[in-house]
Amino acid sequence: MNILFVLGSYPSIGGVESVVTNLSNDFTDLGMTVHIVSFESSCSLEKMRLHPDVKLLKLSKPVLSKNNRIILSEYIKEHCVDFVINDWVLPFYVTMLIRKSIKGTACKLIQAHQNLPTTNARLKDLEIKMEEKKGVYAFNKLKWHFINLISRLSLKYVYHVCDKFAVLSPTFISQFEKYIWVGNAYKMCAIPETFDSTANGTLPEKNKEILYLGRLDYNQKRVRRVIDIWNELEKKYPDWCLTIVGDGPDMKELQKRTKEYGLQHVSFEGFQKGDKYFNRSAIMLLVSEYEGFGIVLAEAQSHACVPVALDSYTALHDIVENEKNGIILKYPYDKDEFVKAVENLMLDKKKRERMAFSGMKTVKRFERTKIVDMWIELFNELKNSKLNGGGVI
Repeated sequence: MNILFVLGSYPSIGGVESVVTNLSNDFTDLGMTVHIVSFESSCSLEKMRLHPDVKLLKLSKPVLSKNNRIILSEYIKEHCVDFVINDWVLPFYVTMLIRKSIKGTACKLIQAHQNLPTTNARLKDLEIKMEEKKGVYAFNKLKWHFINLISRLSLKYVYHVCDKFAVLSPTFISQFEKYIWVGNAYKMCAIPETFDSTANGTLPEKNKEILYLGRLDYNQKRVRRVIDIWNELEKKYPDWCLTIVGDGPDMKELQKRTKEYGLQHVSFEGFQKGDKYFNRSAIMLLVSEYEGFGIVLAEAQSHACVPVALDSYTALHDIVENEKNGIILKYPYDKDEFVKAVENLMLDKKKRERMAFSGMKTVKRFERTKIVDMWIELFNELKNSKLNGGGVI
């Protein structure tokens, strides 16, 4: 079986790229041939821990160029690709490139939407401008409605021309149906993200450490909130510390904010493998304005690190049960509520240990072998279907 992933950037730092790496390695270990097609890269391949047998193809921008179509079409035919998994669902013209490239073949197209299906970064940028009263409000509002309409129509197109559309949570399916005006999205399925679970049922000794791990950006992750929360806690609890692991466009602003607050117990670690930080940290914060799945929550649970998260997306409830294996705080974000919840956990070691132990048990449903089995089941379903993937334009 030949599998080809399509991403905007690879190798690159990010959750989607890490998931593709994991799946590529697992599929390769199962005897499949795996290819990854990208249009740019932002880090060295060594950081991705990719199986040496995975084949890489680099195309160029503009995406929908004739040269890209010729190269990709010939590549798919030469390597007898069975399934294209498009992890770069929007913009729509990525799908157009793939459809033209697989025309006349039996190759099937799977759209893998790696985020909340009802929003995106461009919409959030405009919402931020309106909230902060930047520019003309009426113009930004009109632009928001226009981009939202284009997003809905684009998703409607990429759904109709694919063979299967995978989202990260069953809760996203009904949201997606309403968003693209489809009564019964029969092509849809839900497959969570995958990660390496290390849960063994034994509670490790934890430092008095709070962790944030992820991309450092304002549009989605809102990491400034983490600094603001810590600013309310550091002086009261000088034996605790905050560790921020990750990189992104907000790094300098966050460091500046930390300095302005006069915070002494904050460490910026940059992009690092998360295991050692999860192992030693007692609490992890996720304050995103929106997410796709939030696999970092499951990673924390597998290391007995208790997550405290903002209820800004429905897939959160697939991972965290409030007051059982983590804490869920109501949306919209309220700093005082976060400070109170984190402080209560800091002061109650027995509660942290109870939640940590519960998390190590419940997180097993997201182990890599189980998620890979879901993908294999999907491949087999499509192989046995009568749909001709390459015959739809």
